Amino acid sequence: MKVAVVDDTCTSGRSLLRAIQALEGEGCEVTAAFCVLDRNEGGSDKITGRGIQFCSLLNAKADGLIGPS
Repeated sequence: MKVAVVDDTCTSGRSLLRAIQALEGEGCEVTAAFCVLDRNEGGSDKITGRGIQFCSLLNAKADGLIGPS
């Protein structure tokens, strides 16, 4: 079964990766991960590095400003 994972924020990617691992352990194929805010601290890179599409509604910039993705 193909599934997507949704979370509120992505910082290190740890919680998304745990969810992905749990779903894969149950036989699901995770094809995408979505979040409201990507804090751009490496988490989204870890997700895409696994070949999973990543999409966020908002991005935090280095200066602290938040804008649309």
